[in-house]
Amino acid sequence: MPGQPDRDILEAIDAVYAAAGSLEAWPAALSVVADCFDAVGGVLVVQRPDGSLATLVSPRLEKAQRVYEDGAWEYDILASRFAECSAKTNRIVLTEQDLATPEEIRTHPIFTRFRYPQGIGSAMGAMLQPLAELPVIVSLHKARDKPSFQARDTARFEHLVRHIENALRLSLRLVEVETERNAFADALSSFACGAALLDGAGRMVFQNAVAAGLMGGQTGLIASRLGLDAPANSAESEVVQTRAPARFRDLSEPLKPSIVAGADGGEVALYFLPAKPVDFAAELASDVRFIVLMIPISDRQPVDPSLLRDLFGLTPAEARLAAMVASGRSPGGAAEDLGIAVDTARTVLKRVFTKTGVTRQAELAALVSRIPRDRG
Repeated sequence: MPGQPDRDILEAIDAVYAAAGSLEAWPAALSVVADCFDAVGGVLVVQRPDGSLATLVSPRLEKAQRVYEDGAWEYDILASRFAECSAKTNRIVLTEQDLATPEEIRTHPIFTRFRYPQGIGSAMGAMLQPLAELPVIVSLHKARDKPSFQARDTARFEHLVRHIENALRLSLRLVEVETERNAFADALSSFACGAALLDGAGRMVFQNAVAAGLMGGQTGLIASRLGLDAPANSAESEVVQTRAPARFRDLSEPLKPSIVAGADGGEVALYFLPAKPVDFAAELASDVRFIVLMIPISDRQPVDPSLLRDLFGLTPAEARLAAMVASGRSPGGAAEDLGIAVDTARTVLKRVFTKTGVTRQAELAALVSRIPRDRG
């Protein structure tokens, strides 16, 4: 999105990062996001590895969500078509007009038996990948008497969804360790991945045991700055030193993940999230400004799609398919996993080849395997 985000979007960025520390805070954050677009509310749908769904909704959509879970989901063509349409159109944000025909919008049961009786009209949504194994759909919904979402709305929302994905990356990790029973620092200590907190000068003021193992336990004031511990320079190391904002919403653009060399010679993906200093005041006598998650890159697991997206300029749909194919999955198998047609997968793969400069699946796999050495 060109230019500076408007004030409403900055307030929404503020809200989603404030919600990063607890899933319980997300309904209120979704309300702030919805208000940016004159929408009645927002929904997060998480698809668990076992195929089941978990949902979080803003307060004004709670009644409608109960109706949806009581059976309306069975004929929800918007949800069932989302992955396919996202891949086909090569767009990040889709509306109901992308997912249904005008005739279906007038007559299909998802509209006539669910959305319209609940007073809900236009919708727009995006698919996120906060964890490599866990896709999430975030959507906003307008009241039926409001005008439909337009191109300007989808462009503004596209800017915002990257921040939502970034904040959810922390929220979902905290759920894994049942953070409601722990102080925040204790919860970070329980993470299966590395986690660290940085102050406004980029100094590490906390790291869990996994982070110490991944980055070698170098604890000097300067050496403990993430990115400076690694042999290669990282764009994020400069960001940490020079861009600690007075308020975390001042980061209108999300910080991109980085790859650095770990202590054992392997590679580690670093994910930066801005943090609200007051949230840590009771636990740490430091001005915490950044949370850093550290995830080792394994040859035995598909690479995180968000890394491919940022390194090669792929769309989320392209990145998800590229990660699977590069790990050895056939286009047909990847299509089945992603819920898209095989022909669509082949079309998306051609776009991936063009953007990455390869011509075959074997070349894509080789390119992805070289990412840590070429990009670290």
